[in-house]
Amino acid sequence: MSIYRNHPWESYTILSNPSVKRAIEQGKITPLGLGGEKMQPTSSVRTLYHPEMDWFAKFSINVRLTNCVRKNAWYELDSAVQLTSILKPIRENEQLHNPVFKVMTEPYATTLNLERVAERHGNDNTKARESFGILYRENFSLSEVDILKPTLAGALFAYDRNGNSCIAQRLKSKARTTQNRYCDMATLWFERYLHCLIPGVFNYYFKHGVAFEPHLQNTLIGFEQEMPCCVWIRDLEGTKLLPEFWPEDSLNKLSERARQSVYYSREQGWNRIGYCTFINNISEAIFFIAEGDEPLEQTLWNAVQRAIVRWQSVNGKEPELEALLNGGHFPSKNNFTTRLMQKADKESGYSQVAAPWQQREKGAQHV
Repeated sequence: MSIYRNHPWESYTILSNPSVKRAIEQGKITPLGLGGEKMQPTSSVRTLYHPEMDWFAKFSINVRLTNCVRKNAWYELDSAVQLTSILKPIRENEQLHNPVFKVMTEPYATTLNLERVAERHGNDNTKARESFGILYRENFSLSEVDILKPTLAGALFAYDRNGNSCIAQRLKSKARTTQNRYCDMATLWFERYLHCLIPGVFNYYFKHGVAFEPHLQNTLIGFEQEMPCCVWIRDLEGTKLLPEFWPEDSLNKLSERARQSVYYSREQGWNRIGYCTFINNISEAIFFIAEGDEPLEQTLWNAVQRAIVRWQSVNGKEPELEALLNGGHFPSKNNFTTRLMQKADKESGYSQVAAPWQQREKGAQHV
């Protein structure tokens, strides 16, 4: 007998599935209830962690958080594993050239197939397959945990239970210890963070046609002497590819449905990385670091501008970045209206927010 695990929150959905009920009646499945080692939930709740496991375990929970039901769609189980294999040469090459930007792989997935138990219940079988789906994501080594102290960006750029900025508290302590002014320490820390984040995101997108989702919940930061020294990007099943870099024959390991799910146009890809990187990551970092100090806030935004210029000076100009530097806008995803109109995430609209280094009137333009 083999034991198969699922997230406790998903057990109610699983046990109410007609195909699962039929499998239980036939003695193919026996519910065992709660058991095993205690696991720690990560920010997504459905991804669980144990320091002695080689993998994070990403389970399905049929709960809608923001715009998406947080289940492992059957085609995502396929695409995440295949993308790990497909992107391996790029990842190894980028890791050598830019070791401070790390991508967490998802090389394995498991699920249960109940088609032989309930052949005529295709939709129920698919739902069961998704409910039982588990993605296995690369875990940190014990030395990485001890030395680099990986920390979720969303846990740093946030308020603590007393209403204090978590990152500001850290920076104030570091400034006192090193006898620096807060604004100087904050600027240095932030520039180190940009150095770890921006080149990697841009390299994958503009050089390889790979659009990650580097928002606060998908970005983890490693530290040396309390200063950023690397970042990890996770959530490979949410990664998208640009067809001009990835013709269909290069993705022949993917099913047709999985291939459709990973393809984004260049505009969609730029909206994705532009929103996640600048709005849902960097702007939050600046907000919690500056704490309303407008001169410091402007200093940090100017550092973002310099980071973009620096990347282009080495790698060449890209139209999206040139537009941004010359009076352009950041794409800001309209999550509320996307959910209100019940649109797929791929169909989200975006509001265009003027780059803060531009001397323009305040406000956003909706598109």
